[in-house]
Amino acid sequence: MKFSAALWLADAFAIGLETNGEPDWLTASERARLATIERAARRTQFVLGHWLLRRAVAHRCDMAASAVTVESEPDGRPAVSNPAGVCASVSHSGSLAAALVDSVTTGIDVEAMNHGRDIVAITAAVCGRRGQSRIDAYRSWVQREAGLKISSSAALGIWLCDWRGFAVAAAGLQAPPDAVYVAAGRIFPLALSWSHAANSGA
Repeated sequence: MKFSAALWLADAFAIGLETNGEPDWLTASERARLATIERAARRTQFVLGHWLLRRAVAHRCDMAASAVTVESEPDGRPAVSNPAGVCASVSHSGSLAAALVDSVTTGIDVEAMNHGRDIVAITAAVCGRRGQSRIDAYRSWVQREAGLKISSSAALGIWLCDWRGFAVAAAGLQAPPDAVYVAAGRIFPLALSWSHAANSGA
């Protein structure tokens, strides 16, 4: 299956998704993964991310979201088993979730650019990048995290953007993904300003 990459974004507060208990649309492996998550906020992130992923796949593949099957891998990553040939990546930060789907291996990372976090010191220690501004440090961080989610296609580099106070990185793509925001049962196309960076392989 061949199609262009799509990035879907959603905020838990704007969706109003029911995340208590175990939603009946989760697969057995997803429910097993959810059972290992204790914090309520983290459970909400997991459910929202997997809910969003199903809708991103359904929209791209012209099928019902209920027909999309997602499994949780042993390392926690999502894997689309139906339809075949779909690669996916999910990320979350705070109340925001992101789901990236493509026909090749890809990686997504989002991070709230929190003023109270010493991200400059963190990226200097972890990524070896010193003297950066706070925004550039967040971009370095999501670039690193998205890059770690891909193995093949690494030479294609990583696409970076900022959106509503979040740093966003999409890895393994020849071109930036089409992006939408989901809220109140509607899909809103986004015109994001992407820049291209090499995959550092950090």
